Amino acid sequence: MKRMLLFVLLCAVLPGCSNVCSVYPIYTQDSVTAVPEMLGTWAEKDQDGVVVISPGDNGGYTLQSRVDDGKVIKVDIHCTRIGRTLFADIFSDQRDNSEDGFIGMPVHMFCTMEFKDSTLTMGFPDAKWFDAYFRQRPSAAHFVKHYESGEDSWIYLTDGTRRVRSFLKGCATRPKAFSVSHTLSKVSDSQVLPPETSPPAAEENKEGKEPGK
Repeated sequence: MKRMLLFVLLCAVLPGCSNVCSVYPIYTQDSVTAVPEMLGTWAEKDQDGVVVISPGDNGGYTLQSRVDDGKVIKVDIHCTRIGRTLFADIFSDQRDNSEDGFIGMPVHMFCTMEFKDSTLTMGFPDAKWFDAYFRQRPSAAHFVKHYESGEDSWIYLTDGTRRVRSFLKGCATRPKAFSVSHTLSKVSDSQVLPPETSPPAAEENKEGKEPGK
């Protein structure tokens, strides 16, 4: 679950992880959509750890989780409808030079969102689909590619918000464009991140023995 949480928060390297993002927000302040069903504590089935979503600034939300080293990661989420599709703009001003995600650059991740009962399904961009699309239609939107290693690359949409929204509106009608999906289930309505749990004590310490004896 920790890897899944990193994917949501930092777009960590996962099989099929999307490397598509936008230099500018995909929302305008007057297009921000309230989604109160987001609030609460969420988790992935059969995994450890949770993400907690609480109210944020300017009509948005704050998503936070505790990663492997105990550090609390926070990102800002603003929901917006583009056409008939509900999107989330995911952004953080935290900087991390690790190789685990987009957080080292001030860019906006985005995904589609669908709620059903007590589940939230997020559809992230399929980087291979977008790469193939731009090969066929290089003028569909302005973008740059950044190659990290081998054939793996990040695609940065560089158009302004209005044009990016228009581009994503068309992409949202393509079934494979946002096919990197992950589903979270609501654990509770709590908007407070649980405290970090301490690792279990070694068996010898449980018996009151001094370390090394």
